[in-house]
Amino acid sequence: SKEKVTATVTVTNKGKKAGEEVVQLYLRHEDAGEDEPGYVLKGFKRIALQPGASQKVSFSIGTDELKIIDEIGKAEIRPGLIHLFIGGSLPGDRSEALGASKVSGTTITLK
Repeated sequence: SKEKVTATVTVTNKGKKAGEEVVQLYLRHEDAGEDEPGYVLKGFKRIALQPGASQKVSFSIGTDELKIIDEIGKAEIRPGLIHLFIGGSLPGDRSEALGASKVSGTTITLK
């Protein structure tokens, strides 16, 4: 199928200086095996923001982005829950402990 969904997040510069951010899209399959990656980077965009400015950043997610690589190296789409995360770093407590902002997330179901 050629259907796509769009994931959009608003990024705001809450600082007092102009800055850049690399906004990243990660996917995590609920049923990923222990030999499969927990989070998979599927897209990124660099943006520049003045102090107090906001910008919407969108990612198009289609079948290519939803595929995972199985144990023999074949790309496949598996039914089930997929978690999408958009932010400036890898999702997780460790990233936040190192000073990264919390990522935004949602879940989709593939049938």
